[in-house]
Amino acid sequence: MSAPIEIELLTRPDCHLCDQMKQALKEASKGLNIDLREINISADPALAKKYGEDIPVLFIHGSKAFKHRATAKDLRERLKKET
Repeated sequence: MSAPIEIELLTRPDCHLCDQMKQALKEASKGLNIDLREINISADPALAKKYGEDIPVLFIHGSKAFKHRATAKDLRERLKKET
């Protein structure tokens, strides 16, 4: 099996766009080997200052891949490029 796709999702509680991104990511990653790290920017003052309300932000292998919105189809296409 190939190495997992490293994903970081910058989020915060009570963020409807974050919830939508999480759901799309759940659908898009079915059957793929991913390592998801969800980061609550509210718990990190530096990240909260840098991103503020400009979330969610999704990084794949350390590179920004999506911001604010992404469909399951868009995410799946992007993740498949990593396999």
